[in-house]
Amino acid sequence: MLPDLHAHFAQLEDRRADLARHLARYTPRQLGAAPAPGAWSLLGVVEHLVLVDRAVLRAIKRQADRPPLAHRWHHRVLAGVIARALESRVRLPVAGRSLQPRGGASLEGLLAEWDAVRADWRAYLDGITDRPAGELVFRHPLGVPMTAGETLHFLRQHFDHHLHQIARIERSGVLAEPVREGGATAAR
Repeated sequence: MLPDLHAHFAQLEDRRADLARHLARYTPRQLGAAPAPGAWSLLGVVEHLVLVDRAVLRAIKRQADRPPLAHRWHHRVLAGVIARALESRVRLPVAGRSLQPRGGASLEGLLAEWDAVRADWRAYLDGITDRPAGELVFRHPLGVPMTAGETLHFLRQHFDHHLHQIARIERSGVLAEPVREGGATAAR
């Protein structure tokens, strides 16, 4: 894997590992509790992150069989808008029903699924050589074409955006029952 891509991917993996450790403190009931009707639970956020990782990689693989993407002047503006929106703590619409959490999965199941998706990502990134590193491989739903490095940066911004959502869920009071600390139950 190219060093730049490795750095982006390692940051994503570190964040994912930190999130898994953080969420392991909660009971299955807490993980599935939503702060309001129609709102996502902690598990819903994790499922969404898994779905986005998978969907982006699928889109990249589909793009490989299509004509090359091109940058236009307005793409830089749109990329800035996307970045600012993800940096904000504003709730954003999901770019399609397929990225909405369906529920019913356990944290362990979602993390195993995420491991598999990330293994596919690693295999894809390992195949990128110096020549195509600057190639535009993914088109964001708002139309912005991105290189593999820019796509990984977008995924990191997307992940960080949802960390704010996780913090909102934690502050909502819906997780009021005790959390597990080292296998024992303790009050927060």
